[in-house]
Amino acid sequence: MSRTQKKNQLNAKLLKVNAKQLQEWINETSQIKPELNLALEGIYCGKEGKIHEPLTGECEGLYITMGWYTVTDTPKVEYAYIS
Repeated sequence: MSRTQKKNQLNAKLLKVNAKQLQEWINETSQIKPELNLALEGIYCGKEGKIHEPLTGECEGLYITMGWYTVTDTPKVEYAYIS
């Protein structure tokens, strides 16, 4: 499978994640592929933030980018994509 095909496949799966709260989104997204789980490990703090993390394994050469913000004490995912 080409890099573009992998990227498109992962982006299609990310679009299907229904959770908007940060921790729920991380939990659901981590189930898509082990490489995503590794890239999403970390401590998410502050009122807002973003990540741009490389993927490993069979997804090497791709990155996950995600941004979140806090509304009334609940962090929510604003955007996420694979590039």
